[in-house]
Amino acid sequence: MKLYKIPSDVSAPRGQRAATLLGKQGVLKFSTPAGCFELTTVNPKLAKNVFLKIKCYCSDICFCSKAERQSIRNLPPNFTTCLPEISGTMHTLEISVKIALIPRLDDLWTTNNFQNLNQISIMVTNLKIYKGTDDVTPPGMGMLKFQLLPKLNLFSFKALDGSKRAISGWKSICQGLLNAAPNLEQFYLYENFCLDLTPCKKLKEFSHQYEESCDPFTFDFVELDIPEFTGMLEDCRNSLEKLTLNYVAENIKTMKVIVVVGVGGTA
Repeated sequence: MKLYKIPSDVSAPRGQRAATLLGKQGVLKFSTPAGCFELTTVNPKLAKNVFLKIKCYCSDICFCSKAERQSIRNLPPNFTTCLPEISGTMHTLEISVKIALIPRLDDLWTTNNFQNLNQISIMVTNLKIYKGTDDVTPPGMGMLKFQLLPKLNLFSFKALDGSKRAISGWKSICQGLLNAAPNLEQFYLYENFCLDLTPCKKLKEFSHQYEESCDPFTFDFVELDIPEFTGMLEDCRNSLEKLTLNYVAENIKTMKVIVVVGVGGTA
């Protein structure tokens, strides 16, 4: 690992070159709750790659109060402070979520312009609520309209321990991102829901993983809607060049194989 010393005057040519180099190779981390050494101001050239961690201190079951759960849904405060300066320079955004409710990620893409954002990766672990009745889906989260993401090339979404109540909220966020990304070429979806891929006219690679699971709140079996899934694949059949389907099931006999005719525009 190489260490680079940035001159105190980052406006100097040598300081600008060092900031540009670190921005390409380093990752800025923001978290909720905030870490001890997180920045409140940052040179935009250092913010090419950003990692958000939204979590509480609970394990599998959330024992936070209702007020605490609502507070943790907010984006990291230091990140929102820096966002106006760095949104235009960010290239990659990785988000790790481990809370009981859906965070306010819709605020991120409805009010900010990410003109150079190239990759988005979201990893979600939904926690159960201890004797709680909170709705994991925020009110008013229907069809979301996000700011245009003209350079978004890759989007990955993976959820663990998904519930039926959480699915609708995360589905709205994912669909909003797809609608705002006309130049998306790679999409990796590891969840038991389907999306409308019609806006993705340039999609070349699609990977979908369906895993048999049980709703952690209701204990109902979460199934994939096969007709809806087939329709999703039809939406991108003319542009798709690579398709990966991975089905994880306890009983191999329950696995389904779907063959898509016309991948890559051929019949």
